[in-house]
Amino acid sequence: MDFILLVIGFIFTFLVPGICVLQFFFPALPARIKIPLVPIFSVLVSTYFVYVVSLVMGYSRFSILVAFFFFIPFLSLVFREFWRDFILIRKTHYLGLLVAVFVFLIYLLALYPGIFTKYNGYIVMSSSNWQDTAMHLGIIESLSQGNFPPQAPYFAGVPLHYYYFTDFHSSILETLYGQFFPRILVYDNPLFAAIFSLLVYFLAYEVTKDKSISFFSSLLAPFIGNYMFVGFIKDWLRGGGPVSLITNNSYALEFGGRFQISPMADYFLQNRPMMAGLPAFVAVI
Repeated sequence: MDFILLVIGFIFTFLVPGICVLQFFFPALPARIKIPLVPIFSVLVSTYFVYVVSLVMGYSRFSILVAFFFFIPFLSLVFREFWRDFILIRKTHYLGLLVAVFVFLIYLLALYPGIFTKYNGYIVMSSSNWQDTAMHLGIIESLSQGNFPPQAPYFAGVPLHYYYFTDFHSSILETLYGQFFPRILVYDNPLFAAIFSLLVYFLAYEVTKDKSISFFSSLLAPFIGNYMFVGFIKDWLRGGGPVSLITNNSYALEFGGRFQISPMADYFLQNRPMMAGLPAFVAVI
């Protein structure tokens, strides 16, 4: 049952509210605009809606399910139209969808062996997951244990003023699961990168009306920002295995002074305030 509720949580927070809001309030939008907006609208609406419901009922698995069931009648009314739009996009812009899946798998590959896994008897974090990951996990776990309305887990009694939106979203998933689940980061972080990639594809298409340009834009955007990926390519050409290189090297920040701008990968691997912020910014554009 716990696993089923976790799956329901992913469906709810990444799909259902966005479908309902867009189909009810923006039915005239073309499918190429509506479909990529669904996941980011869902994240925004579901997180805020659960927060509001929890202010009334208390934050728990029950209040989250109440928030979810609120959308069921509306979903039943509009799902057919949404599915028709999705099939249209799958046929005409399958490249954008494929890139989003590819981006998700790359980020999953980077995070899966490196987030709270056992290594030589220790629990470790590796790759680009430095102090921010541990701090955000503390916020997620504190919220999941009933710290609501949120107080700072590292300063009891003080309201949490940090940018904890994405952490509250992850807490919703973990609260539904009902167990200590620090590896939630392994699965929801890559989804935000995939959403960003999808939105970049359709933004580029609106500007250029060229699917090739849109394809390369969505492929490069989740990774570039500086040229640290050149180091990965060099190591790969020297004979390193790509999986080992990604999971054991950050390829993110070099503190020698040459590459101080963080790549997008650094944001989507561990800089959680940006995970919803960057896709939302592209959606606004």
